[in-house]
Amino acid sequence: MTRLFRTCALAALLALASAAPALAQESADEEAQDRGPSPQDRALAEALFREGKKLGEEGRIPEACKKFKESQRLDPTLGTLLHLAACYAEEGKTASAWAAYNAAADMAQRSKQKEREELARERAIELEGKLSRLTVTVAMAHEGMVVELDGSVLGEGTLGTALPIDPGAHVLKAAAPGKREWSQQFEIPAEPATQNIEVPVLEELPPAPPPVAPPRPTERPDAPPPTPSSGKRVAGITLGAVGLVGIGVGSYFGLRAKSQADDADRFCRGSVCTEQGLSGHEDARSSAFIANILFGVGVVGIVSGTYLIVTSEPDRSSQSSALWLGAGLGQVAAGGSF
Repeated sequence: MTRLFRTCALAALLALASAAPALAQESADEEAQDRGPSPQDRALAEALFREGKKLGEEGRIPEACKKFKESQRLDPTLGTLLHLAACYAEEGKTASAWAAYNAAADMAQRSKQKEREELARERAIELEGKLSRLTVTVAMAHEGMVVELDGSVLGEGTLGTALPIDPGAHVLKAAAPGKREWSQQFEIPAEPATQNIEVPVLEELPPAPPPVAPPRPTERPDAPPPTPSSGKRVAGITLGAVGLVGIGVGSYFGLRAKSQADDADRFCRGSVCTEQGLSGHEDARSSAFIANILFGVGVVGIVSGTYLIVTSEPDRSSQSSALWLGAGLGQVAAGGSF
């Protein structure tokens, strides 16, 4: 059996020696803590405690310590704290074990468990002679300065004091507003040792570069106002396009008129037509009327547009303009050069 569990067994025997008075007192303490951990937390703490004992029996000491520590956080009890202290001692964390035994002694004293208190104080005294200590000082205290040891902030009162510290690797950091962060890694040996570390004067951070003004948008020259000739050219192109559309749609209605007339002729004998024939010829005349109007609009649009385009040119002597228009049965075509 390892030294950890010999210690735990001794603690259990001493607790049993107090028999009923100690158990009654512990029960009274639990009843006085109705506002303590929830039933769920207590159940989880008990499960962690049992798993920690099992891991310790298997020699997996670091893992066992983690289970005891979490169990104690969820449901602080004297028994769990004694197991955690013994686990730390077995792991070689002398400072953590010393602190846990002292806390256990205070807890046992409050609950009037004399045997457990004496056990915890004896263990703490044994460990005190094996403690390594670290003294942290600062060369210059900067405003807002924060000193951290392994992620825990060291209060101003702890600076310059020899602090118990566990053997192993540690990191000391210091930071202050406007200063460059300083850090140092160091090792505490397994044998008792005393180490002094001075935090140097923190370096000033380089001044922040001035804010860069956003680039000004590139100024673009104002577009020249449209000349009268360019306006006439736009109008001419628009009228020409309208004319082409008119001729195209007119062609469609012309073809439709012819088709409607051919269909109506089937219902006529000479100048005599049935009612369906008469209706067909009436539809054909309507389509032909629309076709004639659209053709007229198209021709006017093309001619007017051509005139505006030609007259808008500043130097007609160096350019030639031409427009052609062709139409046939069921089709229309137009083109030109300007």
